[in-house]
Amino acid sequence: MNAETRIAAALVALKRGGVVVVVDDPGKGADAAALAAAAAGLQAPQLAFMVRHSSGIVCAAMRSERLDQLRIPGQSGADQPGDRPVAAVSVDLREGITTGISSSDRAATLRALADPRSIAEDLVRPGHVLPIRCEQGGVLDQPCVEQAALDLCELSSLAACAAFAAVTSDTGDEPDRDVALRLAAEHDLPWVSVGELARYRRYTESHVGQAVAVALPTAYGTFRAMCFGYERDSSDHLVLQMGDPVGEDVLVAVHAECVAGDVLGSLSCGCAAALDGSLRMISEAGRGLVIYLRERKRAGLGLAHMLEGGCAAHEERDETIAAHILRDLGARSVTLITDNPAGRTGPTGYGVTVNRRVPVSARPADPSGPAHTSGSADPSRSADPSRSADPSRSADLPDRAVPVRLP
Repeated sequence: MNAETRIAAALVALKRGGVVVVVDDPGKGADAAALAAAAAGLQAPQLAFMVRHSSGIVCAAMRSERLDQLRIPGQSGADQPGDRPVAAVSVDLREGITTGISSSDRAATLRALADPRSIAEDLVRPGHVLPIRCEQGGVLDQPCVEQAALDLCELSSLAACAAFAAVTSDTGDEPDRDVALRLAAEHDLPWVSVGELARYRRYTESHVGQAVAVALPTAYGTFRAMCFGYERDSSDHLVLQMGDPVGEDVLVAVHAECVAGDVLGSLSCGCAAALDGSLRMISEAGRGLVIYLRERKRAGLGLAHMLEGGCAAHEERDETIAAHILRDLGARSVTLITDNPAGRTGPTGYGVTVNRRVPVSARPADPSGPAHTSGSADPSRSADPSRSADPSRSADLPDRAVPVRLP
């Protein structure tokens, strides 16, 4: 059974009130595994099964915003958010239960946590159910079993509250992936790995949207300039399109923002030359796309950092945005403009494939040019000192493409 089929089976099981197994990817280090169920509608028999085959500590993965609404604070001294979510103060349902420890009592508390009508006064603290604070983004931002369990509930169109309990080793000392997979086989439970779920979400969800499109006359002809927003970090990115991008073998260049090179004409990198060369190639072909990716806005990493640190390296986030834009525009396969023929094979996980790679068309850099500055990562990317601001000469600039890494 492939990953997509197993994920579909897990979603069906959760909708029916069943239990699923969620595991970390092998070799990740944490080796975590858990039994999970949708808290909405959870009944005592299912919870009793989870307790019997786990550490016995029942948790509720919830979005931070909902925990804030219920006034459930984080535990004192809890670690700040990082690779995994953090624990909040444990709770019980105020009315309708007895000691709070039984499976029926804890199931009732979990149902209350999942109920959007519940308010802070419906709960007492501390209790026997441990809420886990999960930030927005799920496994795409925090690849862990807690986020995976919550993502599965949301993908099932159920309330954003996942009951889960860690599966431990036979000695009860630590999380154990192998024990969880044996448990899934013995009880015919659907199982999903965190990495599989992340890939599924990247393939089936789109986080980009076109905001505006205008005609943009350039030295290489008129392009259709489009602004795409990336909803997960509110960043904006530019796409220059010539011809129809729908279909096969679209000529594509992915260019990372470089203010020093693209705007100021810095000679310490080849970014401007790479952009010019890509635009020229697409103009000559009459069909293609330049995806111009803006740098992520991060605290303490502004323009000064960019000037001091040089060109930004491509990140997985950049690859994801580029691939989603290609899919949104209908490009099914691409010819990638790059000077890195040994690079990654392309965005096959997003329904877009790379047919081939072509080098950017350019003259080699002038060896008599000024010495490469210390801010450059590669002396071969020095630009021609004869570079002019005259746009009529821009097509003759020497060029080196920025390495492009699409997943």
